[in-house]
Amino acid sequence: MMTGDSRGLKRISQRFASTAALAVFLGLATPAQAADPPQNQGTSTPRGGSAASSGIQTARAAETTALPDGLPPAAVSPTPPQPTSSEPPTPTAAEVSSPEDGAALRAWLSSPAAPHCALVELARRAGLIYAACGADGVLIVAPGSPPTLLDHQHLPGSVVGFAVANGKLVARVNREIQVEISAPSPTPPIAASTASAPLPPASPRGAAAVVLVTPDHVVIDLGRDDSIQLGTHIAFEDASQPGGQIVVGSVSRVSPHRARVELAVAHQIAFGSVARVTLEPVTRNVERRLGGASFGLLARPFLGLASDGVGVLVDADLGYRFASPFQLRLVFAPIGSATSAQSSSTTFTGFLLASYDSPVFEAGSGLGAQTVNDSGRPISPGSGTLLPLYFRAGRIDGLNASLRLDFTLFHQEFEFTSAFFRGSVPIVPRWWLVLAAAGGSSGFSLFEAGVRRRFLGDGGSGTLDLLATAGASRIYKVEHTFQAAPGGGEFAVANTSSFSGAHLGLGFEKHF
Repeated sequence: MMTGDSRGLKRISQRFASTAALAVFLGLATPAQAADPPQNQGTSTPRGGSAASSGIQTARAAETTALPDGLPPAAVSPTPPQPTSSEPPTPTAAEVSSPEDGAALRAWLSSPAAPHCALVELARRAGLIYAACGADGVLIVAPGSPPTLLDHQHLPGSVVGFAVANGKLVARVNREIQVEISAPSPTPPIAASTASAPLPPASPRGAAAVVLVTPDHVVIDLGRDDSIQLGTHIAFEDASQPGGQIVVGSVSRVSPHRARVELAVAHQIAFGSVARVTLEPVTRNVERRLGGASFGLLARPFLGLASDGVGVLVDADLGYRFASPFQLRLVFAPIGSATSAQSSSTTFTGFLLASYDSPVFEAGSGLGAQTVNDSGRPISPGSGTLLPLYFRAGRIDGLNASLRLDFTLFHQEFEFTSAFFRGSVPIVPRWWLVLAAAGGSSGFSLFEAGVRRRFLGDGGSGTLDLLATAGASRIYKVEHTFQAAPGGGEFAVANTSSFSGAHLGLGFEKHF
């Protein structure tokens, strides 16, 4: 005959076993976890840094992640809740790994050839062993001596165990997100009578990591399930800047656990860098240097309209931008030639330019040579020593304008020989409208408009921009001959050879 204490203990034991059985059926715990409190579940570290940082509150969310298709399936079905008994139910949803499996796998993991795994739990399914490795993901191993690694899968969070849902093996994942805590407003403390008033809903401010980087967008590991929506603004740290400059993009595509973020201009966002939701506007321009060597070329062939001649104007630019605000460039702009059956003409401008080069301003000068085809004096065409002055205002990858003024020492006199204007206007990400106008007594003139398209890279090494323009060009020279004047003396007669026509320009700019 049972005493009252014995009957009470039996009822408590039955209720505990029933609760454990229900937890196993729902896939929320393995049998060992249902019966005993977890000893070492493993935790994941927030990607944005320590949760103890000022203004950050850390929340943990338990998730289940289905292992990808293509693994050997197992014909299993969930086990319904068992009648209450004094013993916890035996799981049938997934095979339990044997002690031999655990001993063999731990011995293999201790070898240098095995991947790192902070082993948390084992499961056997369809003859394969699945190892939950915390932040190291999941190992799928074929048993043997030694075991054979079939796959190593990294999941978004810390894998703390396994369960079965809808007949499939799933990994139980602990994932932490960081939620920004707004600074208190400088207002008097809330009175006790109003402290219980409901607060307005907060904007989502999750922390994420960059999992994919392309030239014009990045992918982060937050998605629709994390309250990310189309048009949400995401802030990143630009890896090209010391200390990390903040760059803001906009979400253009979203899935339950991923989001694609478009960048208005090219930036160097590092794989794995921190991303967070922000209310700041999208970054249109950024103050940063595109260091290293570069080479650009633009050719403008044209057919003469007023004559049967053909011609071409070419710009070439080889430069090196130092880490300090200094740049050296070897410039040929333009080199041109035109010819017909009756005559020909050439123009040349080449110089070495040294400049102070900040992100939003550049100024410099140099030394070179230039043709003088129309000096305005009765002197035959020739060449002289060139002194160029160069100015740029605006960011290279943003809105900018530049002006070059050429002064040439010709026949012992300095002459203002030509001017060259360029402008660039961002249109959409990776597209710019370009304008140019130039000309002077060096023997050429041109006007053009076109587009620049960034095909490769993010502005640094490996970047490739292509240019296409349309406009009008002219190459000319003025020659003087002297004839005897009536009554004695001589007078000069100017003879002009001119070639002009519509041109199409094609070019590129490459950063190394």
